[in-house]
Amino acid sequence: MVDSSKITILNVDDNEDTRYLISLILRKSGFEVKEASTGVEALRLVKESPDLVILDVNLPDMKGFEVCQRIKEDPATCLIPVLYLSGVYTRIDDRVQGLETGAEGYLVQPVDPKVLVATVRALLRTRQVEERLNAMALEWRTTLDAINEGVCLLDLEGRILRCNKAMGQFLKRSLDEVIGGVYCELVCEALGGVDRCVFVRMSGSGRREGEDRAVGDRWYHLTADPVRDGAGLLKGAVIVMADITERKRAEEKLHRQNGYLLALHETTLALMNRRELDDLLEFIVKRAGALVGTHHGHVNLLDSGEMVVKVGMGACSQFIGQRQKPDQGLVGKVWQTGQPVAVEDYRNWPDRLPDSFLDIFHAVAVVPLKSGSQVVGVIGLAYLEEGRTFEDSEVMLLTQFAQLASIALDNARLYKSAQQELAERKRAEEQIKASLEEKEVLLKEIHHRVKNNLQVISSLLDLQSDYIKDPQTLELFKESRNRIKSMALVHEKLYQSKDLARVDFTKYVQSLGANLFQSYGGRSEAIALKIDMAEVSLSIDTAIPCGLIISELVSNSLKHAFPESKACGPMNSPTARSGSASKGEIRIELRVQEGRENVPDRQHLVLTVGDNGIGFPKDLDFQNAESLGLKLVVGLTNQLGGTIELDRNGGTTFKIRFTELKSPKGRERS
Repeated sequence: MVDSSKITILNVDDNEDTRYLISLILRKSGFEVKEASTGVEALRLVKESPDLVILDVNLPDMKGFEVCQRIKEDPATCLIPVLYLSGVYTRIDDRVQGLETGAEGYLVQPVDPKVLVATVRALLRTRQVEERLNAMALEWRTTLDAINEGVCLLDLEGRILRCNKAMGQFLKRSLDEVIGGVYCELVCEALGGVDRCVFVRMSGSGRREGEDRAVGDRWYHLTADPVRDGAGLLKGAVIVMADITERKRAEEKLHRQNGYLLALHETTLALMNRRELDDLLEFIVKRAGALVGTHHGHVNLLDSGEMVVKVGMGACSQFIGQRQKPDQGLVGKVWQTGQPVAVEDYRNWPDRLPDSFLDIFHAVAVVPLKSGSQVVGVIGLAYLEEGRTFEDSEVMLLTQFAQLASIALDNARLYKSAQQELAERKRAEEQIKASLEEKEVLLKEIHHRVKNNLQVISSLLDLQSDYIKDPQTLELFKESRNRIKSMALVHEKLYQSKDLARVDFTKYVQSLGANLFQSYGGRSEAIALKIDMAEVSLSIDTAIPCGLIISELVSNSLKHAFPESKACGPMNSPTARSGSASKGEIRIELRVQEGRENVPDRQHLVLTVGDNGIGFPKDLDFQNAESLGLKLVVGLTNQLGGTIELDRNGGTTFKIRFTELKSPKGRERS
């Protein structure tokens, strides 16, 4: 709906009455009205930009057709709508002429006021729509021109209907030259040819098409999107051309970096798998050359204050063995500064070495090998070809490679040192093993000889006892012989054992008991020996006193605990006897004491030797007995650092408690 209060209408008519009547009708409808009676006056007032002109055809100074034509020709007034109102020129031809001069309407007098006002409002609405469309077109143009990408609208024949400034700048043409031109002739030719033209491909496929095109050192991405009418039929295309040069360069840089990273990763794996120094150096120079595309390079390592060429390839092979000081050439500079250096023209580099054979090198790069912060070597590479230089990215890549190579060199040195140390340790272990084997053989021989010597003494006592008639003296000889045998048995078990330091005490006690029962002959045949031992091994310092204690106490039981009335006949094997309560029984037990405080590397033991005989005399103090056997038992218990208890109930039972070191160092008792 048009707001009349803000609308100004110019009413042009030379007839005063008609002009007044029309103005009255318009003012009553809320419009502001300005009046003119001639064409000249009308052209002057139209400069004030009224919203609409009502124009009489028959004016005194010029025809209304001429006034309308001049209004439409002026860019400042061409958009003002013109409505002819005539009572004279009423023929069809007059109306056609009026409309062809640019007028938006033509009414014939007399006119109904309602028709007049309705026509005025319709023309004003049309102008408002045009103004909005023009504003939108301006916004579209401004927006389109603000886009950095080139944009153009094509019809089905590929003619350019519209385009923005960016497209004109790319084509180096004005917009007037571009619009109306053929896309394939203007744009595709500028892009290097019509091959793979996105518009042609889009016209065939009916869907978006795109491609990347290189023009000189620039890259462009083109897309063609279909434009369809309301029925969905293809009517043209929108072409967008974006400059993607920076993106392409970034992609190429990223691709190179990925290639570098992949090469470094593969290099890292390969470096870590090489431990031999010579092999590693060969690999370093070859892989460094491969990274930057050259077959000429060398590796120097620090040796006695000089840089020595250890390996070389290509033209640098002739340098192997050469030595350089810190102030000499490119190697010396990198050695002193610890920084990589690349020279584009080595022939003319002022600090180069004077040797003429170096003239073959065009560009040279040297990077340091470091151990911590100290330079321990360098990698040198060279191009012989003119025009080849080391780019910053290549020098950076070589520097990163040198860091990895430095770590690998450190590892190789450590590996070599470790190998030498392991070899020396292995030799030492072999020497120690051989020495231990010799000592074991010697120790077994010692135990064997000690056992044999004790056996000789025992045999001498046996021989001597044959000449003794006094029973008491004979018994003393027998007791001495048994004591010697118990000690000899320990040495026998030791040289038969894999562990020359400890005795399997269970097997020892079984053998000792059998020897004692055999020694007392018929007296022991009706007595059972019951052995119940924990699986314990004892050192020789503990086993001999324990063996002597067992020997004395078992001998006492055999001699005194069982008179003839207690014995019950022979048994097959002393160590397997297990008679009823009516039979004689001697018990030997060894237990690891439970409930004691856990002390590392020590075992608390309880040795029990008892019988079910007539019992120990109540009036006899075993701690102060006169007999040698009991004195030995008490003394040996003290030697073990233990305690001894006597239980007279149900026979005689001695309990000796003592502690032994599990891993002996020196003497093994506490």
